[in-house]
Amino acid sequence: MIYSNRDTEWATSAKGNYWRRISGLVLVVGRAKSGTHYWAMVDRDFLDGYFATAADAMEACEDRANLIIDARST
Repeated sequence: MIYSNRDTEWATSAKGNYWRRISGLVLVVGRAKSGTHYWAMVDRDFLDGYFATAADAMEACEDRANLIIDARST
């Protein structure tokens, strides 16, 4: 399956996870199986720890993506 490389806003996947694409990076946020917290992932790499809210996890994903993008440009 081919996906667009265009940047997107946050959307909900068929599995109920939140996802976004920024500069070719895929950001994903999902609820942990216990249902009490959220995990975050950028391009198949999970961020350390868990997050109390989806918004916190989204912000962490965006921060990590921006670090990666900035590192590419130097």
